Amino acid sequence: MQPHFARIESPFGQMAVQILSDLHLEAPKAYDIFDIAPKAPDLTLLGDTGTINHNDDYLSFLIR
Repeated sequence: MQPHFARIESPFGQMAVQILSDLHLEAPKAYDIFDIAPKAPDLTLLGDTGTINHNDDYLSFLIR
């Protein structure tokens, strides 16, 4: 999966954002093995990242 990279113009200046979506880390469980290589200062995770039913695994992934 190739991450998307966007430069956003705002009244405060430019902002670089890395965008990832539809990771589906819940099937099969991949919360602990999926690594995201930083490509921008800010990361946005959109839609279907995982499931809150995997409470501890999902939160551990988000904290990393």
